[in-house]
Amino acid sequence: ISSTSVLICNNSAAPTVSLTGNTGSTIRWQSSTDGTTYNNFAPSQTGTTINSVVNNAAPGISQVVTYYKAIVQNGVCPNQTTNAITVSVDPTSKAGTILTAQKVQQLCIGSPATDVTLQTNIGTIIWKTATSIGGTYNTIGGQTAATLPAANIPTTAAGVLYYKAVVTSGVCPSNESDIVSVQTDALTVAGSISSTSV
Repeated sequence: ISSTSVLICNNSAAPTVSLTGNTGSTIRWQSSTDGTTYNNFAPSQTGTTINSVVNNAAPGISQVVTYYKAIVQNGVCPNQTTNAITVSVDPTSKAGTILTAQKVQQLCIGSPATDVTLQTNIGTIIWKTATSIGGTYNTIGGQTAATLPAANIPTTAAGVLYYKAVVTSGVCPSNESDIVSVQTDALTVAGSISSTSV
């Protein structure tokens, strides 16, 4: 089989797998999900290429790997089996949702913020922060879990900071979470009262 093993994103165009250099016109394609137990296609695939039957879906949260090979026979001679190739499909990147109470936070300077958690996600996570909602977001070092701990949300200075998660599943395009805003208010100052003589 001439095609090399490939890696694609969920619902991308399926690759064409081609048989070349064969001697024998009786061809039977097979596929396997574990690389050990192979099954014939139904209906049978007997050409030198396959495309429409090549899997391009990973509907869950895990990568889906399918193995393909062909069995070739020439006349009455014993059949021979080709090498196998794999087509691996990554699930679609998904950042998931953030609870409203975590998404919009307002607190007094020095008070602890609330952890921010992605409720569901598919892919590798990078948390980022910015000082303006439409500004440049910088990566927060070491924060790759579904939860951004409050310890990484500073509240020692008055102002607003913004946070978001960028989630990437394999070769699929990244997906960004909703933006979280954390507003830190300065301490209240009562001021002083003075009077003048009438």
